[in-house]
Amino acid sequence: MRTRTLLGPSLAVAGLLIVAACTTAPITTATGPGRAPGSGPPASTSSASTRPRTPLATAGTALVATDEGLASVPIGARTPAWTVTGGAAADGSAVFATEQEQLYTTVSQRDLRSGSVLRRWDITGDLRVAAVAPGGRWVALVTRPTPAAAHVYAYDAPAPPLDGDQTRLVVLDTEGPRHRVADLVLQGDVEPEAFSPDGALVYTLRHVAGGYRIQTVDLATGSQSPTFGRLKVEGTDMHGEVVASVLNPDRTIQATLYRNPGNALQPAFVHVLDLQNNWAHCADLPATGANGAVGWDTITMTPTGTALVGAAAAGMVAEIKIEAVHDPEGKVTVDVRDDPAPPALPAGLRDVPGFNRLVALVP
Repeated sequence: MRTRTLLGPSLAVAGLLIVAACTTAPITTATGPGRAPGSGPPASTSSASTRPRTPLATAGTALVATDEGLASVPIGARTPAWTVTGGAAADGSAVFATEQEQLYTTVSQRDLRSGSVLRRWDITGDLRVAAVAPGGRWVALVTRPTPAAAHVYAYDAPAPPLDGDQTRLVVLDTEGPRHRVADLVLQGDVEPEAFSPDGALVYTLRHVAGGYRIQTVDLATGSQSPTFGRLKVEGTDMHGEVVASVLNPDRTIQATLYRNPGNALQPAFVHVLDLQNNWAHCADLPATGANGAVGWDTITMTPTGTALVGAAAAGMVAEIKIEAVHDPEGKVTVDVRDDPAPPALPAGLRDVPGFNRLVALVP
């Protein structure tokens, strides 16, 4: 497994992540039927290979991060229909790709079924898709720091020089009168994660020594500020491997599942980001087996707006009442229970060449 370079809806693949600003309000954990608090994971009644499972989808298309890029895989298949260098919205509603020329980058929106180009834009510099807003209204593109970042001139405008530990952030508004609504040089090695609902803010991960910190970038001013918890307290650093991100029905909350194998105190958690109110919360998950085993491998959103996390091999689910994150004093409860047919990735998806993780499902 390669080291992941971004949380969120980019094409970076799963790997080590350390997150800050994941906070603090207490979590109520409810045990499933027949289980006492503190009793640990349930005893298995069937082997992991024979236990019934409920696939996240039985039809449609999966957008998958692979070693080669973002791949579109028909459900039930093991071979991508097409692959691009790019990123997708967390809800699978839009895909954008980049192609590098000598002096500029061509950004294109792709058809979700065929992968064909719907429309395109040319922007000076070497840019990569980092985050896509639901519906594809806004696209965040970045040039990450390099030891010798070049100042490249081209026909439309010069790409700004990057001095040492700086990141260029370009935000494309695909529907607005000015397509390029921001072209900023940010301090630090920064990667966008999500947009606020109005597109005014970009939530980012800033790489620091030994980890990452969550920051908010105001696109009007270029200012970078910490993303705090609901009680306006800055969170502590946490480690984890990103598994997947999902959005609630009104697209104001993004929930991301992380695993942290080897950490008995925090083997897994869901990072709940309130995109509307600009704060964050973490919901801890228990180990799913002996010796701290971490089997949480899917996350999806229910029609009622709760996040459902599945551990297919362990026969467990965790239902998280993420809507409470909108209330500064609301309880984000975690109900961990046994499930005779837990959620699981669609059949064959892990067999896709170079599979890293599921990015989104397209109905």
